[in-house]
Amino acid sequence: MSEASIEKRIVASCIKNRNVWWKLKKHVDSDTFSPYGEWCLDRIEEYYEKDPSKDSVDIAYLTELCEIRFDNPSKAGLYKTYIEEASGVDVSAVNLAELVLEGKRKALGARLAQALVNDNGSDSTRRLLEEYNDLELSSIDEDDKEQIFNNVSVESINETVLSPEGRIQLSPRILNEKVEGGVLPGHHIVVFARPETGKTALMTTLVRMFCVQELPGIYFGNEDPILSVIERGQACLSGLGKDDRRRDPKAAQKLLDDAGYKNATYIPIHPGSISEITKHVVRLKPKWIIVDQIRNLNVGGETRVNQLEMAAQGIRNLSKKYNLVGISVTQAGDSADNKLVLGMGDIDFSNTGIPATADLMIGVGVNDEYYRQGLVMLSLPKNKVSGKHEHFQCRINKDLSRIESL
Repeated sequence: MSEASIEKRIVASCIKNRNVWWKLKKHVDSDTFSPYGEWCLDRIEEYYEKDPSKDSVDIAYLTELCEIRFDNPSKAGLYKTYIEEASGVDVSAVNLAELVLEGKRKALGARLAQALVNDNGSDSTRRLLEEYNDLELSSIDEDDKEQIFNNVSVESINETVLSPEGRIQLSPRILNEKVEGGVLPGHHIVVFARPETGKTALMTTLVRMFCVQELPGIYFGNEDPILSVIERGQACLSGLGKDDRRRDPKAAQKLLDDAGYKNATYIPIHPGSISEITKHVVRLKPKWIIVDQIRNLNVGGETRVNQLEMAAQGIRNLSKKYNLVGISVTQAGDSADNKLVLGMGDIDFSNTGIPATADLMIGVGVNDEYYRQGLVMLSLPKNKVSGKHEHFQCRINKDLSRIESL
């Protein structure tokens, strides 16, 4: 395919699909286009920015604009011909746009690989890495339209943000009470604790509640063997210990089915990346995701602090973009050893970067006495959902991998 035909297909895609224009405008270098193509892209941008309600550009408007902008009739005629030819191109706007993005991903990936080999610590390398991560999250989706809100009514907010019916409930019950009935799609939750203190039990408890609400979601695991996580999930959801499930698997299966077990999908990642997670999200369209753990993700970064912040930011961006509840699991540092009430400063290697990405933070604290009694302390050092920064006791049922209210 010639450069001219590629150019016209890009222009045609932007004319026919506002969402494609929005996605491609920062990835297409119009300086490499012909004067006709460059002029058209500038006018397309003007058109969409002046009228956010339009999903495509009015061809008659563009051709009439040629006559207004160019005094020379011959020159105006050349631009009108270009517009008519471009608009007549039979093109799948979404598929072409994805090809453009894929080409840029490949070129940028090659530049980044070379930069990492030559100079891993420079600012230019970090900028390339950030640009590449941003591009990895970019995709073209017919339903992914730019959202603009103006003059939103009080009643509309009451029925969405402030309505218990619009919220996704959490578990245990006391945790749900502290967030005033649940969280909203787009919220990012960070769960942190020391090893073997209840992180997975809290995750299986949350998955159980999501399943009961018939909310499909994905558990991404790169820490424990995924079948071990599934076994614990079955214990929590069915309410049956290992012996009971071995004794009567059909009865256990029925309990799982009745509790909405089909809504939980488990995907092992090794160690996984934001782009890999995004591809599964686009394909399966979940209402929630759990990433256990973000500290293992492959996100680049110059230091451990950079890596953790980039991983958490990636999950937050993904949660907002796809309107789902994102849950990032990570470790607490040595300061949380034998400590009940955990704060932001107890997150390992990132007591500022990770908290900055969270709408809700849940710390799981345990000391020797609590461990003997089968108790944990849940702390909410950050809570933008309800504003309640509290801590409270819960019971951990290890046989069922479940955290319960007292």
